[in-house]
Amino acid sequence: MLQILLHNNDILRLVQIQKMMIKELNCDGEVYIQNYPLWIDADILGKDKDLSGELSKEELKIITKKIKSLRIEKPFYNAQKKSFYNTVTFFTADNKELTSTLLILKKYKGKKNPPEKDNAWSSGFPMDIKTFRIGLSAVNQFSKKGFLYSIKDFVWSAFKN
Repeated sequence: MLQILLHNNDILRLVQIQKMMIKELNCDGEVYIQNYPLWIDADILGKDKDLSGELSKEELKIITKKIKSLRIEKPFYNAQKKSFYNTVTFFTADNKELTSTLLILKKYKGKKNPPEKDNAWSSGFPMDIKTFRIGLSAVNQFSKKGFLYSIKDFVWSAFKN
């Protein structure tokens, strides 16, 4: 899978927002947990490539040149999946808007839906991303209980103002 990995400063901002959300939402038997790693699925950018194999760094650079800007919108609650997501919009060089999602919080236990109102953590959005990495992820089973996720190769990209 093609993944966007954010710059450490942007990850820090998202982790701080996760903490604010957890502090506000975890009450009255409701328990939310943070999602990590905060990778954005970007398969939509490589739809003309075979993403099941390997991509060279040159091919990854070509994909990054397709992206003109990248924006993360405020979190929304998906009641079906019992999770909070951010919509991620890729603005491409050919003036298209492609969207993906970023899983930010998962409900661990509880039955109530969160209140539908703007919260303190909504004020940090939209986030315009300036620097990121793009690469192919690999999933390797490392135990009976979990998986190890890794990025094989990646390239950095930064938008010029």
